[in-house]
Amino acid sequence: IMAHSLRKLAQKTHGRILLKPQVRMAASTLVANPAARIRFATIGTNVITENFIAAGSKVPGFELVAVCSRTLERAGEFAAKFPHRRLKLYSDIETLANSGDIDAVYVASP
Repeated sequence: IMAHSLRKLAQKTHGRILLKPQVRMAASTLVANPAARIRFATIGTNVITENFIAAGSKVPGFELVAVCSRTLERAGEFAAKFPHRRLKLYSDIETLANSGDIDAVYVASP
């Protein structure tokens, strides 16, 4: 159910979602444990990303934890739109991927 919700979410926002293999395999666990969370990061800071976050916030288990943009300044400006969240900021995709802070990434960048 969670994987289906995430696919629907990606279709609605015209973006792509990349899940680590262990997250894909844990889909049945997420269904069995509604308190389970998937820690998302976004790559790209545009209106489509804002739409994804708004839609994702309605999906059980969605937790936005990081924002990646070309510059930390731009990532910070975008993160400021979500003051109720404590977001980590990145300007390097490799650093984000190796951080251990995320389970899945929403890519809204060409």
